[in-house]
Amino acid sequence: MSPSCGECGLTEPKDSKANPDWNAVVARGHELLPHLDELRLRLSEAHIAVALGLSSPVALRHMLVARGLPPFYLFRDWYYLVRMLERAESGEPIAQWAMYRGDYATVYYRFAARLTGKPWRTIVARGSGWAKTCAMAVWAPHLATL
Repeated sequence: MSPSCGECGLTEPKDSKANPDWNAVVARGHELLPHLDELRLRLSEAHIAVALGLSSPVALRHMLVARGLPPFYLFRDWYYLVRMLERAESGEPIAQWAMYRGDYATVYYRFAARLTGKPWRTIVARGSGWAKTCAMAVWAPHLATL
């Protein structure tokens, strides 16, 4: 399990535009984004490696390290949370897109709660800017300066 947002100690909502570091880090993994934007919670390193034409999940790990990115599961999970919050902030209910995928919304709510240690209501109240700031704190030990 990845470090939770509670461990980074951030409690105040942040403006989502106030974190240029998020955009820079996410841009390093631009090939992953079309696959991650589908928000499939069971998406593994092996699936992404095949989709990108890499020889194995190990090759994906090497690619992420070379780009100064965190491990796949950390990148994926926090990216998912931010995208979920951005969708919720735009008025798109999680239940709607979960149902469209044939999933239950509770799967996504539990995912968010497991990742952050907080209930969905609290996570939504804090917003995507807070999640981006928290993700950067969780990712920080893994990020290389390029």
